[in-house]
Order: sequence, then structure tokens, then C-alpha cells
Amino acid sequence: MTEYVLMTTMNIFDEQHMLSFIMLLGEGAHKESDFLEIVDNHYIVQKKLNVLISVGLVEQVARRERGRWYALTPKGTLVVSGIIRLEEEIDSFEG
Repeated sequence: MTEYVLMTTMNIFDEQHMLSFIMLLGEGAHKESDFLEIVDNHYIVQKKLNVLISVGLVEQVARRERGRWYALTPKGTLVVSGIIRLEEEIDSFEG
């Protein structure tokens, strides 16, 4: 079961802009309209956020400000920190 969930989580990064979405959320909670800077179609933004929610990386959060807000789940935070560590390792590699 865990292997299937991991495959599903990793497969979402095959979709265009998914990595940008999750890395933006790594900076903190963002409202739905903030993602229009990455993808200029509201329907596609909603679709991508729903995929990230379905694999447990993102959740909708309540805010006093207007609009729908999203943040990383603990699993999403773990994924983002792993990506950041991987980037740092690659950048420091002298080959």
C-alpha cells in the first residue's frame, strides 16, 4: 500500500507546473488566485490543487481573508524539504 501511495505522489510531478505549485506553498499558505501567476487558467489551477489535495500534499485552510487558501500538509512539508535538500546536494556536487 505504501509503495502505491508513493508512486501516486511521485507521478503527480510528471504533470506540468505541479512542482511549482508545491514549492510556492513551501513558502507558506497562499490563496487560490496566487497560482494564476504560474498557470493563467483558473480551471487548471483548481484541477491541480485538487490533485495535490487528493494525494495528501495540500489542504484547504480557513483564513479571515477572502478567497480559498491552501497550505502544505505535514506530508507536503516533508516532500518540499526533501526537494530542497536534493537541490542543495546537486548544487554542492563537484563532479
